[in-house]
Amino acid sequence: MERPTFSVLTILKNPMILMGLVSMGIFIGMPYLMDNMDPEMRAEFEAQQKKGPMAALSGGGGGASESPLGGFDMASYLAGSGKKDSGSGSASPSTGKGQGVKR
Repeated sequence: MERPTFSVLTILKNPMILMGLVSMGIFIGMPYLMDNMDPEMRAEFEAQQKKGPMAALSGGGGGASESPLGGFDMASYLAGSGKKDSGSGSASPSTGKGQGVKR
C-alpha cells in the first residue's frame, strides 16, 4: 500500500486552518482599516464604543427600550419567576405561583 504524499494544499484546505488564517487576517488588518477611516466616521465609532462595546450589535442605541429583548432576563425566565404586576398585589404563599419546585 502506497503512503500518501505530503501536500501543503491539503493542510490549507483544513477548516480549522482556514478559520485561523481568516481571524489572523482580521486581527492584522483591522488597525489599518481604523487608521484609514474618515474622521467623522471614526468619531461616531468612538462614541458608539463609549456607550458600550456591544451597543452597535444590539441596535445602535443606548437604551434597553430600543432592543426587542432589552429588558429580558434569561435567569428569571428559566427559574420560572416572571415580572410581577404592580397593581395585582402580593400573591399568597399558599398559591404556589412563582415559588419554584419544592422537593
